[in-house]
Amino acid sequence: MENKYNPLFFERDIVSEKPSFGKTVSASVGYSLDPLFETVGQTFEFGMQRESGYNAMEDMRGYEMYATTLGRAVNPLHMASLKRTINESSSRREILSQSSLGAQLVAGIFDPINLIALPFGGPTIGIGRSALRVGAGTAVLQGGIEAGLVQPFDALQTAQESAINIGMAGIFGAGFGAAFGAPITAKARAQARTEIAIQEEMTMLSRIDNLEGVTREQMINLPQRSERPLFDKSDDDLNTTIKSFEDSASRTEQEANSIQGQGRPEAANLLERAEELRGMARSYRNEKAFRELEDMGVDLADPYKILESAFTNSVFYKAVSTPMKRVLQSKYPSFVKEMMVKSFSDSGVALALNSLGIATPNSVYQRSAVANGKWVAAHDQFIRLWASDTNAPLATKLDINFGDLGRRAMGSDDTYKKWLGRVSEKRIKDDTDLTPNEAKAIEVMNAYFLDAETKLSEVGLIGNAKGIKAKIDQLEAEISSLKTQRENARMRRTGRGAYESRLIDDRLTKLSNDIAEDRTTLIALEDSNLKSERTEDQDIFFPRFWDSSAIKKNRKEFYDTLYNWYQANPFIYEKNPRTLEFERIKLSVTPENLEKRVNKTISKILDEEDPLNIDNIGFGYGRSKHFRHRQVDIPNKLVTKFIITDPLAAMQTYSARIEPRYEYRKAFGKDVDGVIFDMEMEMIRKQFSQEDINKMRRDYMHMYDRVSGSVLRNPEAINQKIAFVLKEAAQFSYMGSAGLAALPDFGRIVMEYDLDNIVKGTQALMDKNMVNMTVDEVRLAGEAIDILRGTAHMRLVEDLSNNVNSNELLTSARNAFYILNGLAPMTTIAKQLSGIIDAHTIIDYSIRYKSITPQEKTWLARYGIDQKIAAKIAKSPWEKSTNNLYMANTREWTNISLDKIIAETRKTYKKVKAKLISKSTEKELLTRYSQEFFVDRIITDPKVARSIMDSKDLENALGIAMNYTDGVPSTIYVDPIRVKSVYDNFKSSPRTKDEMIKRLDDLLKEGTISEEVHVHRNQLIKNADLIDSADDYVEFILLHELHHTTHRRKIDETITEYEQRIDELAYAYMRNEKEEGIKLAANKKYDIQFREAEETVSQFRVALNSGVLNTIMSGTPADKPIITDGVAYLPMTVAKQFGFTEDPKIKGYARIENGLMGLPFQFYSYTLANVNKTVASLAQGQIKNRALGIATSLGLAYLSLKLRTADFVWDEMSAQDKFARSFDMSGVMALYSDLMYTGMHTSLALGGPNITGGILSPKFPQEPSTLDAVMGLAGAGPSWASDVGRGMYQFANGEYGEGAKQIARNAPFARLWFLKDDVNQITRAWAQ
Repeated sequence: MENKYNPLFFERDIVSEKPSFGKTVSASVGYSLDPLFETVGQTFEFGMQRESGYNAMEDMRGYEMYATTLGRAVNPLHMASLKRTINESSSRREILSQSSLGAQLVAGIFDPINLIALPFGGPTIGIGRSALRVGAGTAVLQGGIEAGLVQPFDALQTAQESAINIGMAGIFGAGFGAAFGAPITAKARAQARTEIAIQEEMTMLSRIDNLEGVTREQMINLPQRSERPLFDKSDDDLNTTIKSFEDSASRTEQEANSIQGQGRPEAANLLERAEELRGMARSYRNEKAFRELEDMGVDLADPYKILESAFTNSVFYKAVSTPMKRVLQSKYPSFVKEMMVKSFSDSGVALALNSLGIATPNSVYQRSAVANGKWVAAHDQFIRLWASDTNAPLATKLDINFGDLGRRAMGSDDTYKKWLGRVSEKRIKDDTDLTPNEAKAIEVMNAYFLDAETKLSEVGLIGNAKGIKAKIDQLEAEISSLKTQRENARMRRTGRGAYESRLIDDRLTKLSNDIAEDRTTLIALEDSNLKSERTEDQDIFFPRFWDSSAIKKNRKEFYDTLYNWYQANPFIYEKNPRTLEFERIKLSVTPENLEKRVNKTISKILDEEDPLNIDNIGFGYGRSKHFRHRQVDIPNKLVTKFIITDPLAAMQTYSARIEPRYEYRKAFGKDVDGVIFDMEMEMIRKQFSQEDINKMRRDYMHMYDRVSGSVLRNPEAINQKIAFVLKEAAQFSYMGSAGLAALPDFGRIVMEYDLDNIVKGTQALMDKNMVNMTVDEVRLAGEAIDILRGTAHMRLVEDLSNNVNSNELLTSARNAFYILNGLAPMTTIAKQLSGIIDAHTIIDYSIRYKSITPQEKTWLARYGIDQKIAAKIAKSPWEKSTNNLYMANTREWTNISLDKIIAETRKTYKKVKAKLISKSTEKELLTRYSQEFFVDRIITDPKVARSIMDSKDLENALGIAMNYTDGVPSTIYVDPIRVKSVYDNFKSSPRTKDEMIKRLDDLLKEGTISEEVHVHRNQLIKNADLIDSADDYVEFILLHELHHTTHRRKIDETITEYEQRIDELAYAYMRNEKEEGIKLAANKKYDIQFREAEETVSQFRVALNSGVLNTIMSGTPADKPIITDGVAYLPMTVAKQFGFTEDPKIKGYARIENGLMGLPFQFYSYTLANVNKTVASLAQGQIKNRALGIATSLGLAYLSLKLRTADFVWDEMSAQDKFARSFDMSGVMALYSDLMYTGMHTSLALGGPNITGGILSPKFPQEPSTLDAVMGLAGAGPSWASDVGRGMYQFANGEYGEGAKQIARNAPFARLWFLKDDVNQITRAWAQ
């Protein structure tokens, strides 16, 4: 029976026709979503404050049955709008009731709920399964829609109707899935393998108890079952053996514990035996785990592939081709994929290994991103010191320094930037006339740059002696390994073996040249003539970025400075073309030659294509990587007028350009050429073609260029400058409402996290007592600093610059624009909220690791946290708020008390009874010294020790500590026979102590002995009372080498000074073995605990940084196709036809670089990120709240659309257009919906049809115009140029009003959301 209370019942025509298909689609979409959109719009338009004297109950005649809804009306206009909504809702139900079943089913294809469910719930292989999965997904989403969008807002909706809708959604969704599943099934049956559903896989994985003891390396390198040692054991045999070993281990452990208290030495042996038994049991458990995984179909051979789903395997995903996706979804060897992940991963998508609970390794890119937190921490201290020193108000909100704005506007000399620059210049010049606040600021700078210098030295990226020596050691180790590989390749005597051998020879030649160059640099640093020069002019560490504008402005002064320096310092090092060695050369100091040299230097500085490359950067006099043969090595203090002295600018550029190089060298121990060489060798061994190898090199090298900030090789090209101007103009013109467009970001937060955690995070953000600690943690992780960095635009806009020399006025204007349009503050708030919740979630999951779901374990693993790291995070000193929010407070995680450790060590320290070194076994020596030193082997066999030292060209050495680096155990070699020989010579000398010292001094002056030998012999003479026998001297030599493992060489400490310090420490140990031993043992424990805590902090911050970036998105290097950079690679088979030459870096390809090629993708940064971080994550089951998150995003997008749309346009929009535009803005499928609208506009511009058949309207009126079609595809920049050009043409042809309108509307800032309507109104008047 029809509802006679329905107002439309009495207004219907007696004869009705079947509604058109377009009306059916419109009614279907509007039925689901219009009630919410209308409610949001009405709330925004009419507010919630009831008009004085208005009584809604008296104004609803004929609509009394909807009193619950209409009672919300605040005035007559609101009541009329609510009645209209009810009428439209009733009308839609009428249309749907008259539509045929077939029309409704087909119309359902346009229902976003089905489209959303499709890639996330299916289709999959098998018609039945496909139907079931899509149906289930659709029902779940429909349930969210009914509960969240329809029931609360649709006055006509009943609970029974919602229940029917959910059921029908499941049935219809199943049919939809089956329709798509049928062709997929047909194809799958022709294939050998069947896809394993992700959720089924993870459910089964949760039942594998044995997986816990399996390491990532074991899984990745797992051989076939037939090649494993336990392949022939049955499952019953495995179970029986496991039980036997574990029972035996328990009994042995109990026996050991029973006698341990008696002080019997065999207790230690029993405990060791128990551990051996458990290890045996573990190997059997591992075999059992491997079999269970293999039986489930988990692909252990390809752990670094992207976790599969119907969507990630589809053409829709793969069509957005990026270097990262191409490699990870290829058939390349696992090692190649591992290198790609370790270098460039952003944790945007889950990998196959994550589903096993194995963590994605932190990449170079991720660790470099976190490094931004270091300069942010420095800035936070600087700004407080500035305010105190200049009496400025400390008024900073969202990194907007309101206290500085007035001073900048007035041109004050006490602005933050000018004050900081002055303090930095004082530091560089070693000026001691400092205020207390300036002195503190310099301490902050010193701490930052000392840390930077130490790290760069450790990996050999700067040219102090310590760094160069470390690099030489690395190169020698690589050469030794390559020589072994070359011999193996030659033994194979095959074509591939010969090819391998040639590649290795090329690599060996390069490494030999590098070593020769570095050894010459080392000699230069120790050059006695240069040492005297450096003493006076020695600079403090500071990255030198030349200020090209200052040089051009004061070229004469700069010329004179260089002229005087070159005249006083004529020495350089150059390679001799005959000997291929670098030689010290004195250049001519005639005026003509000096003039040529100075002009050449200035031209090189000003014309340098990549001035930020580390090879082109000085770090202070005597600290350049290549000492005095590549760049001018003048003291910074002499050229402060011509370099960037702003420490924050230097720190930011350091983080963007130098930090990635450091992290790369730290991660792989070699440069990018070395890593690519290893990848090529692996692909050759796995019999990949040269074409495949070239593709791999292309993708890897381009990613490396992105991460290291060096994509553009010719940034000064005219096409780059044109592209830059067009991009900037388009930003200032089209991004006026970008902040409103960011509203759906908060829906993304709802997708990602538990709702109760979102509530806790929101409370923290609004609580002044909690906000500082929680937000500070996000900033330390290098996120939520977009305003401070001036990078908010990069969420939407491609930007390849990391230039400290960028135009300051333009940068300030851009930053101001993105603050005014709301994007910068909106992004910062969203990232702060996301970061607070993310930090809580990481800690919460880590604490509850054993009980969390497989999806949550996969989430943690995706961000680099496995069970071991989770345990460390769980034990860290985080804090908990009153509302149960975990606050990381990572500053405290490394706050470890050495005094406490010393006190504890003093109680437990026991020194093993001394025994002659020559009479001790290796195990006894380790037992004696390993509690105090970082050592894993002590070799005193003379033959072995001698061979090692001879291989290092150390024929006079008595001992050596091999491969000692911070916290890594070293191997010690001592040659007792040679030690005894030296001791006997010393003891047999007839000279007195003073005579021996004088003789040593004479030998040093004569050059007969080195400074190091002089130091060692001097120390021996002074401490002769400790050395009564050759065995005592052997012990000293061993202690000397052991102390190398715990005491590193300091910055600027010469080798001689370092060796003397080590001697003194070793003799001090011999004088007071127990006290020194306690301190060393405590220091070792402290070092281990500190390094573990430091690494845990790093892992946590990487996870936090990536989590925020993957929630509040902008495109990362992993998200973007190569073409977005304005770069393309043409295979030489094609390129040579057009006269292109092969790229020197990328074999098999010609490289084309043109900024104009990147213009079509200017505003695609967010959209491309969305493909991985939202759509793929939804498909992989990595989204916490699908339905609610999508519904929230849609609702916020609707609100954003309403705020950005003029009222007269809004009133004309249909329900399906409002939904489609909201769906597009929500980010749920941003790229695909955007492409649909682009296609629609292009078709209409070319005079074609509306590709949706008129169901949806274009975003703006589009008349046929070939120019519009071309400009639309060419990107925002050309479109802006076209609009302005059209206006100028109109103006020139006498259409002054219309032309002025076009130009004004495209002017910078004209489309800011709060100016746009006024500008439109004014310019409309001009046109009229």
